[in-house]
Amino acid sequence: MQHTLSYHIICLQKDFVRFCNTRLGEMGLSRGLLFFLIYIGKHPGCSHTALSRALGMDTGHTTRSIAKLVETGFAIREPNPSDRRGLVLHLTPKGEETFHKIYELFVEWDELVFGHLASQQREDLTLLLDEVLTRRLESHPGLFEPDHSGLEQDELQPQHLL
Repeated sequence: MQHTLSYHIICLQKDFVRFCNTRLGEMGLSRGLLFFLIYIGKHPGCSHTALSRALGMDTGHTTRSIAKLVETGFAIREPNPSDRRGLVLHLTPKGEETFHKIYELFVEWDELVFGHLASQQREDLTLLLDEVLTRRLESHPGLFEPDHSGLEQDELQPQHLL
């Protein structure tokens, strides 16, 4: 009997989580902070509010996550130059270095998992998965909007992942 797509996705997701937990731990970063660091890296000078909205997280969770990034030396909070009452977020040199390593980490996992496939097979698979996701999003426009019922990092909006 052939396995379902959901079976394959769950197996690959578990493998990716294990891989990330190991590699991120070596960098001193947890998977829970991963997408916060990515978003700040892609949007230097963003506000807490913009970060919360983009990742679909409540402000309390975002505030705690930012505090951890600041405490561990990955990010800094600075006064907003256009509104001194607000703060903006930037990565530190350590955060910038980690931000670039994260992309390499994703590429490394892709190669580990799909490296045995021919170039055309990888391209075909990626195009098919893109089409499946695009159709799913078109038929369910609010699919990745937060429901605020205890969101997990795995439920992030795909356009913010890299």
